[in-house]
Amino acid sequence: MEKAKLDRRESSVSRIVKTEDEQEFLQYFKDMFENRQFHDIPEKEKTPFIQELIKNINDYMGEFVAQYGTTPVDIKDKHIYFIDRSKATENKKKKIDKARAKGFMAVFAPQAQGVVIWEEYDEDKKLELGTLLTHEMLHFNSFFVYEESEDLANKRPEDLLFCIQTENDEKDILLRRRRSGLKVFTKERDTYFKYLDEAVIEELTIRFSEKYFPQIDALSKELEKENQLYHLISSTTRRKLISRYEYEFERDDLNDLIDEAYKKNKDSFKSREDVFTVFAKAVLTGRLLPLARLIEKTYEKGSFRGLGKKTAKSAQERRAK
Repeated sequence: MEKAKLDRRESSVSRIVKTEDEQEFLQYFKDMFENRQFHDIPEKEKTPFIQELIKNINDYMGEFVAQYGTTPVDIKDKHIYFIDRSKATENKKKKIDKARAKGFMAVFAPQAQGVVIWEEYDEDKKLELGTLLTHEMLHFNSFFVYEESEDLANKRPEDLLFCIQTENDEKDILLRRRRSGLKVFTKERDTYFKYLDEAVIEELTIRFSEKYFPQIDALSKELEKENQLYHLISSTTRRKLISRYEYEFERDDLNDLIDEAYKKNKDSFKSREDVFTVFAKAVLTGRLLPLARLIEKTYEKGSFRGLGKKTAKSAQERRAK
């Protein structure tokens, strides 16, 4: 049976708030998405394998994220940018090396409507590359909001500055990043739920890879070898042991939250996976209220905001120990 055609978002940006010009800004991101070109740092040419892998993941990604209530983005290989350090200028090499030193393997850049792969990749490690691409493409499909601000002070690297022509003059307008998945960007330059967001994205990545990687020919042989290695181990333990799955500490914290919420709210959920779905929908649709109610029902009033503060820095502090 032929799959039903899914509606697609016009870019990764869901809303622009606190502005009278939302449609004009959304059109800007739509144009950027459709004409995506990176010029800042030289690109490594994609092999046929890479092009096919991106296509395969995107083909399945639509139905996967739609089950969590969001409209998917149609990601092409032009939206995925592999850095070629050997062709970069000395100044650009410093930028690349700085990103790698911070541990950035890849990043979704909403202001550029694309994914940048900072690290060198090894085509022999197909599952690792597929997992990395899936993670960043899920960020691409997450709920994303900018807000307009005329306060240009303390501009952050992720903010966008526009020069707007008015009837009589020009004025600078800043689009500040307000929401990205679960992440909430505050005026105090904190990012609430930062590491919880990464944990949910990686848990979605795991679920996607378990369901769809066996259907992707380029990954199936390597996946079969991995399954043979872990076939006697439970799925829960397997998810902890497979090295291509990142954010171990963050996922542990997330799973502790899920376990506690399920234990205390079994009258509201048929399964533990239903609790995870509340987290996943908050990331992909932007609807935080059901998650906030669940956390505060599980713990106490004010615990959702407290969780936001805690997950802004706790995992980072644990890594530093």
